[in-house]
Formats: sequence, structure tokens, C-alpha cells
Amino acid sequence: MAKIIAMILLATLTLTAEAQMSSNTPPEDLPLIPEDAKLLKESLLWQYTLSLRTGAGYRDNVLLSPSDPQGSAFVTGGLDYSLSRVPLDGWGVDAIFSGDDERYLQNVPSDGTDFWLTDITFKRFLGDNWETGIESTENYLDEVDFVDTITGPEAVEIQGNILKLKPFVRRNLGTNWWAQLDFPAAREILDAPLDNIWKYGPQLELGFSDDKKTEVTVSYEIQQFDHDTWPALTADGATIGTRNLSVVEQRAELDWRQFWGAENHWSTDTKLGFTMDEDNGGKFFNFNEYSVAERLRYEMGNWQFTATLRGSYLDYPVQRTDLIDGPTLNEILLHATLRGERRLKKWLKLYAEYNYERVLSNLPDIRYQANTITAGLIWEF
Repeated sequence: MAKIIAMILLATLTLTAEAQMSSNTPPEDLPLIPEDAKLLKESLLWQYTLSLRTGAGYRDNVLLSPSDPQGSAFVTGGLDYSLSRVPLDGWGVDAIFSGDDERYLQNVPSDGTDFWLTDITFKRFLGDNWETGIESTENYLDEVDFVDTITGPEAVEIQGNILKLKPFVRRNLGTNWWAQLDFPAAREILDAPLDNIWKYGPQLELGFSDDKKTEVTVSYEIQQFDHDTWPALTADGATIGTRNLSVVEQRAELDWRQFWGAENHWSTDTKLGFTMDEDNGGKFFNFNEYSVAERLRYEMGNWQFTATLRGSYLDYPVQRTDLIDGPTLNEILLHATLRGERRLKKWLKLYAEYNYERVLSNLPDIRYQANTITAGLIWEF
């Protein structure tokens, strides 16, 4: 995987360098839509950004333990690289490479966490307000989180790759409205105790944007998850023959982003969601999730502040807190983030961040809370 990521990054950097070096003509002297096809290969077409970050911090519950939290200081580093091609000739490209690595400095069972993402989208503008394309994603992760396992929710180390292809077609409807139909298919290749999964199913999005103040998106998605080895279970968690587990998930979401004030210094991003899972066995894995998230952002001069609050309620109508006569399982997931950034130079920023997460449940084994503080520097090129 590392070789593939390195090749993609090297190729995109090479394309950028060639695009920038191929002409000495100032961009302002180039026509917006050149008649000379050679000009379509000039630097006017390509734009890129690169930022590097480093920092240090402390997490007080590395393994998300409900009863025996273990804390550790850590050092962290990461990068974001993006490359885009302006579609003057109808073809557009967006490429993103992003990653973060954390290494714990104290004696805890986990060495650290990793998150690396490569995302490349090819787009074709067809005229008459039609657009089509395909997005490909490769995501490597190594982190501790609470997830559904074959025996129910628990904190495990998630390690593996997620590969995804998403063909799409988009129609701009005029008067700032648009609609998009996606056909995503994903393959999750995860280490035990998790299972490898195929995911596929359509997604429909409808959006509005006035390009200045308001962006609203409504989406509906239905996907099927087919497990490689996990068996379907009865209502009390017993195996059903040789049938593999399959889950149908339906998800609906409303996303409203709003800029406030004459100079747009303030912005809010509100999300409301509902998810319903139904399995092909005794409904042991069925759940309904109700979620809400709010982000408040303020930008002024060299300062930027962000506050985010997310919460969700999960109701399992069949799975119980024990397998005999306990109440049906429920969870409340809470997450809050406060972040501040100060630009010191045109190319250098200082940041500090605090994260709080907590799980409340009628199953004591999955209750926990964790606090994380981080501070560091960001270089922008």
C-alpha cells in the first residue's frame, strides 16, 4: 500500500511541476478558454496545496476502557496534499492525499494510531448542466474504537484497508439547485476480530447553494453489507446454520451550512441524520440511530476558532444487555471539539485542540470517557 501511495503522490507532484514549468506566459495573459490546444497543458489548468503539521499532546484513555483508563503523552505528524485540474476543456481531476500518525510515549498496550487516505476523482462536464465521473478511495486505518463485533459492541483495534469506487452522475437544475446519483461499492479488509465486508448500494442527493451564504443538502442511501465469515445469528446470539451475515442499511441526512454577517466571519454547519440497520437473521444486529451535529466557526484576521458538538442515540430493538432476560441495548455517543488557530506567518500557523468523547449505555462494559489535548504547528506551501 505504501508503494502505491508513494507512486500516486510522486505522479501528482510530477504533473504539477511539469504544468508549472511548461510556460513562461503570465496567467493573466492567457485566454480563459484558449483556442490553442497546447495552452490547455499550461499551469493555468493545475492548482495544488501542500501542508505539513506536527504536534504533541496527551490522551487520558488510550484503549477507551470503562473501568481502567490508561493515559499517555504522544507526538503526532501529518500532511495534506491536494491537486486539482480546472475543467476548461470539460475534464476535471481532484486528487487528495492526507494522513496522520500518532506515537504514544508511555507504556500502554497500543503503539499509536494511523489514518491515511488517497482520494482521486475524475469528472467530465457533458454540457446542458450534466456532469459525470468516478471517485476512487483507498483508506488505511489503525486505531482503537467501539464497533459492533460478532458478540456485540466492544472496544477493539481496527486495522486494515477500505477500498471504494463511486461512479456518479450530477445534474445542475438551475436556480442554484442540483441533484446527484451515486453508485458506491466498497471492500473492507480488516484484521480480526473484525470481518472482511463487501458494501454496495445507491445514494441520492439533492442540494441548494446560493454561492455566498447558504448550502443545503438532503441525501438518502441504501446499502447492503455482506460479511465473508461472520454467521447470521438468532435473536439471542446463536449461530444460524451456515448462512453468512448480511445487513441492509438505510441512511437519511440533512446538512445545512450557513454563513453569517456581512463579511461571513461566522458560519454554522448543522447535520441531522437517521440510520436503520436490519440483518438477515434473528435481527440481533438491528439498530436505529438518531444523530445531530453542530459546528460553529469564526474567522477574523489571523485567528480561527471552531467548536463542534456531535451526539447520537442508538436503540437495539432485539439485542439485549445479556443473552437471557436483560433489557434491550441502547447507547448515547457524545463528542465535542474545541480548536483554535493563529497564523504567525503567511506559511506558518499555530494550533491547539481539545477533544472530549463519551459513551453512555445500559451495558456497563461499553461506558467510557476520554479526553485529548493537542498543540502544534502547520506549515503551508
